[in-house]
Amino acid sequence: MLTDDEITRLAQQFYNHILAREHAGRASGAYLEEDARAARAKFWSDVAEQTRKTLGGNTLDTGLWASQAAAQMAGLSWPSLDEEERHQCKEAVHRAGIDLAEALKARYEGDFDYEPKSKLLRQTLAEARPVTSAPVPARQSDVQSEPLFSTVYPSYIEGQLRRKEWKQQTGNQADATYRLFIQNCGDKPVSRYTRADAGQFRATAERLPSDYGKASAYKTFTPDEIIRAHEKLPDNRKQPLLTQKTIKRHFSALSAMWSEAVDCH
Repeated sequence: MLTDDEITRLAQQFYNHILAREHAGRASGAYLEEDARAARAKFWSDVAEQTRKTLGGNTLDTGLWASQAAAQMAGLSWPSLDEEERHQCKEAVHRAGIDLAEALKARYEGDFDYEPKSKLLRQTLAEARPVTSAPVPARQSDVQSEPLFSTVYPSYIEGQLRRKEWKQQTGNQADATYRLFIQNCGDKPVSRYTRADAGQFRATAERLPSDYGKASAYKTFTPDEIIRAHEKLPDNRKQPLLTQKTIKRHFSALSAMWSEAVDCH
């Protein structure tokens, strides 16, 4: 069983890590039109409500890999945890996720003074219940790095299909999106991707021909090689580029998975 200190640390690091990433995005100077701002505020409001239902219903495997990543950020190796310890982690991430969604909603409403309600986030580590037994040895040698994108997205797709939130065609399209993203931006832990990666992916997608995934000539090419090969073709042999509708679908698939990581929904 994990100590109160370990659970508190996990929840706080998860909460602070995501808020720090959001702050970094704002510090980049990017701004939102009013419709986009209102939409994000509503989105996070919905996320908070759904996460409450998930927590209340004890369906904690929703957003499982986010709990795994949060545990690893806190220095815990998921494979070494027993079922009770894993449950502790999942519950803590859901509790922190509710406050996280409320904090992000508040930011998009112009309120940067939101105070979390969860005791896990309000207490200091020194306030956590002291361990009365012998100190628990720190987990060190078996601590693994945060999982790579390529190792977590298949289980996310499988979960969406199992819960019937996606049809098979949507799952296949998302799989193609994630593979293309990795080819373009590299295979990294989800938390390591930045706005620059998103911008790079969009710039690449806007130059890809519509048949990039079907033409046999491109089968072994990287996205950059496909673009170069296509641009060298005579105009009468060039295919139309990806439409904005298709690019939007790619970003919707990515956004859905990022949201899963952030709010355990």
